[in-house]
Amino acid sequence: MGLLYLFPTDDSDPDHAISTNSKLTLRSYGLPSIFWLYALGIMGILFVLYISIHGPLQKYLSLGEPVDLFLGYSLIGLFIACPLILLGFLFYEKVISIDSQSLTLTHKLFFLPIYSKKIPLAPTAQWGINHFIDSPNIAKIKDDRALKAFYNRGYYELHLFLEGDKKIFVDRQSQKKSLEKIKQMLERSFQGQ
Repeated sequence: MGLLYLFPTDDSDPDHAISTNSKLTLRSYGLPSIFWLYALGIMGILFVLYISIHGPLQKYLSLGEPVDLFLGYSLIGLFIACPLILLGFLFYEKVISIDSQSLTLTHKLFFLPIYSKKIPLAPTAQWGINHFIDSPNIAKIKDDRALKAFYNRGYYELHLFLEGDKKIFVDRQSQKKSLEKIKQMLERSFQGQ
């Protein structure tokens, strides 16, 4: 999710980079405004679809056959689940909190923490950035300058390496410079500066 939900790269944003005493909390930005317009359009289409099938669906449910009831309630469930899942993408947030002793990774949905992991940190913990690419695409293989914009450049992952070859995934970005700035902010807080 790091390619869609970006973290701040400096301390200048008081809403998303919160620094108190020796603790740093980074909150991911939400999706861009255009995604809200997409969501509104999709919900409008779903509303029109529901209005168009409401009458036949009620008649279908009134038949009372088990298969008809299953299909009818499944369709109603689909019309409830689609907007909830869509809103879930808009109200998702990832939070990284670090101090000199622990790193906490939290995933929030609708402002409620749904998953949180607290990792105790030893002084020997190291940060690392790895480049990851599934496979080069045809544009990269042909190495044609006209296709340079279509190269599959992959993305970069930020990991925390602990004792015993334990590796913790922290975030990923498409730009290495942004991830290096996040790494520097986390390292400063880890060292207590």
